[in-house]
Amino acid sequence: MLKWRHKRYTPIGLDWAATALRAVQLFRGKDSLQVHAALEIPIPAGSDRVSIGDGSTDDDKPSSAELLQRLILRGGFVGKDVVLHCPAEKMDMRIVELPAGNDGLPRQVILGALKLQMGGKLSLPVEKAVHDYVPLGHDRQRGLISLMAITADAQWIKQRIETVESMGLRCVGVEPLAYALTRLVNRGSPGVLRVSPPPSDGNAAETTQDPTHQRLAAVLDIGYSGSTLMVSNNQGPIFCRRFALGGREITDILAQRLLIDFYQAERLKCTYGLDCRARRISLEKTTVGHNGAVIDGADSGNSSVPTALNYDFEADCEIAKAIYAALQSDLNDYVVALTRALNYVITTVGGAGLEKIQLCGSGAHLKNLDEYFSSQFDLPVEIISHPLLEEIVSALPATRARAGSWATALGLALLKEMN
Repeated sequence: MLKWRHKRYTPIGLDWAATALRAVQLFRGKDSLQVHAALEIPIPAGSDRVSIGDGSTDDDKPSSAELLQRLILRGGFVGKDVVLHCPAEKMDMRIVELPAGNDGLPRQVILGALKLQMGGKLSLPVEKAVHDYVPLGHDRQRGLISLMAITADAQWIKQRIETVESMGLRCVGVEPLAYALTRLVNRGSPGVLRVSPPPSDGNAAETTQDPTHQRLAAVLDIGYSGSTLMVSNNQGPIFCRRFALGGREITDILAQRLLIDFYQAERLKCTYGLDCRARRISLEKTTVGHNGAVIDGADSGNSSVPTALNYDFEADCEIAKAIYAALQSDLNDYVVALTRALNYVITTVGGAGLEKIQLCGSGAHLKNLDEYFSSQFDLPVEIISHPLLEEIVSALPATRARAGSWATALGLALLKEMN
């Protein structure tokens, strides 16, 4: 006799990015999580791209709300529950210690103390902020609790929730970007900005694990309007910082240096990437080996490259080198700033090791960018990986199979499963 197998679906992880809407929903089968649906809808230039509810729509282009409605209708998603994320530029994350004695502190007392501490340290008025925290540890000997204090723009979150719920959806959480992404690295970490605070039923911050002296994982999210560096240990994020350099600024710099318009620069950047390898001088004929590798020297025993093919290969390399030359000083400044931030984290936690840096975001797929970072940091740098990301991109055409673009939506979809 056949048995009907019930599938348990996750909330829809909705990544509302500057250039596209991406949504992922998972389901738990008999033994493991699998992808139920994943859909991406680009946001045309000129739509209300970055901000929500600011009235900056164009009559000839669909609004973000209309694109969201199209996404939900076409995606084949089950249920109405949605998890959103709060980007780094709309929030503040920092580690805070509070005196707590041996018994810890109730949640409401902690939130009150955080509001007082954050008052003069935020770029937005404290009355316009929403506060939350994630416990990191309780040092009973010193009588201190360590928290990751999270403060976000309440008005921005309210607008985004209202837009989602106007589509008949239900927002069940707004999560800091750092927690969504490091969940893919750590295979699970706590933390969510709650839409409705849970009732206080005792003392908070009961964990006693030491957050230091553990393996560190770094994730660099390179988006359209900027980039975010996140560092986590085994418990979750311990550092998050926003940088101005992103896909749009890279294209702007390239257009200015090469004296071309923005759209030409964008096409060049996406087509050729950058080539930071040193130039080699060769006076001999260039040939191709049996494995397709380019070999210098006429006596290699391999057939010469056809003139057109050789010309195209060399022309592509020259364009990529010209792109790198135009961006080199700004990329070097970017690496210096990232290195300073990473060294600060490593020094602060005391003795923890950083094994590699993982890249995500659409800008992470700029051709040869990972190789450039690897040479600069002297560490492995690679696109973020996860079995469920592989499942998503395996169903996409090669030209759109970019795992880094789906990382935020997947991390959000994993919220209820991993916490």
